[in-house]
Amino acid sequence: MKKNLLLLASLFIVGFVSAQQVYKGLGTSNSTFLFGYTSYAAKSQCIFLPADFTNLRSGNITRIYYRYGSTGITQAQELTRFQISMAQTTATGYTNSTFFTGLTQVFYNSLYTIPAGVTGDWFSIDLDSTYAYDSTQTLIVQLIFPESLHDNWGTYGTSNNPVKKLISPDTLAVNGSGTSATWQDFGFDLQTTTGIQTFFNTSNAFDLEVINNPVNTTLNLMPRLPQNQNATLDISNAIGKKIFLSKVNSQLQRIDVSTFSKGIYFATLTTQTGKSVSRKFIIR
Repeated sequence: MKKNLLLLASLFIVGFVSAQQVYKGLGTSNSTFLFGYTSYAAKSQCIFLPADFTNLRSGNITRIYYRYGSTGITQAQELTRFQISMAQTTATGYTNSTFFTGLTQVFYNSLYTIPAGVTGDWFSIDLDSTYAYDSTQTLIVQLIFPESLHDNWGTYGTSNNPVKKLISPDTLAVNGSGTSATWQDFGFDLQTTTGIQTFFNTSNAFDLEVINNPVNTTLNLMPRLPQNQNATLDISNAIGKKIFLSKVNSQLQRIDVSTFSKGIYFATLTTQTGKSVSRKFIIR
């Protein structure tokens, strides 16, 4: 337990624990046609309707997220002349497999490295410039890079049916293909007039969300707490023995469970007034 408490504390210190405030997911379909094969997807474009997102709100997008898939991700991926562009539209789909145009570039790096990761975890990309997001409109996200180090580098998502993702091996293509079976999971952080918000920090709801279940090595939990309140998080095994305990707030809790035995566990969130909620998860 001491090891896990120290790990959680270190994650708060480095500041890499804030969850994407708005996200679409969670799928288990792996695809290399986003950050992998440039012979298929040197250019990709995904659209996200308001109804596709959880915790929807408006604001300036400052950071975006994708999820590590099941292939190639134990190696860092390098993308050459990597650019990200965004736009919004009232359209709810593509017409004749034609890419949307008139996007605004929000990120560019001549050689960008995505670190190696763990299947199912999220990784983030900080934008060079913020993008003003209107939660009533469709968001368009376009990725372009002519070269990648690893072809088989995958990311997770859900079914691309109806088509919400187009790909092309040509970075200047006008039309794309909707044949990719996977539409990637995606999330983003927002900056509002009150600053960069933490997940659910404007809500008075009380809940505990298990982001990934079953779990392999890292358990991601999202407490929903009334604003400015803290709580206690504990994890118990199937016979009720507590094996983890920590004070938490409304930020993503990334907990190393690689040393835990396989089986059923319960995560319990308890407020200072004694109100509690429990969620079951499985370590496999």
